[in-house]
Amino acid sequence: MARLVIEARQDLQRRRALVGQDQFERTVASYTPKDFAGALRGPRLMVIAEMKQRTPTMGVLAEDYRPADLAHAYTEGGAAAISVLTQMASFGGRPEHVMAARAATTLPILRKDFVTDPFEIAEARAAGADAVLLIVAALERPQLSRHWWKSMTNQRPTPRSRLERR
Repeated sequence: MARLVIEARQDLQRRRALVGQDQFERTVASYTPKDFAGALRGPRLMVIAEMKQRTPTMGVLAEDYRPADLAHAYTEGGAAAISVLTQMASFGGRPEHVMAARAATTLPILRKDFVTDPFEIAEARAAGADAVLLIVAALERPQLSRHWWKSMTNQRPTPRSRLERR
């Protein structure tokens, strides 16, 4: 797990350096998340369908990985929501995969990654994700509290948010 978190943090620094802050903040503010929790309520078993290109243990799962096609297939197959793994180094994911899935479906989307910084929550929203998975083992207690607080108060975290709560 430690290696995966380190890889995710290194990729975060690369992505952060590429972002134009003003446009990024406008994109974050303009997206209204879908009701992820509401999509999972119902009288039947609800399925969150996950997509990922590869895993560290199984290797490549899809040579021709097309998140938009998978999102469309999962929607047609009756999924209640979609999980998109975005960790690059070990899983072959990218935030752009969330964007591709969002363009192909109206289902709520969960960004699954080793989220350790509020920037990644904002990045998820900018990409069209409606929820993020916080892996407790990847976070120290203050980080978990900060991320949980932001998600529960429905605040729109921005790249500047990381400085506000440290």
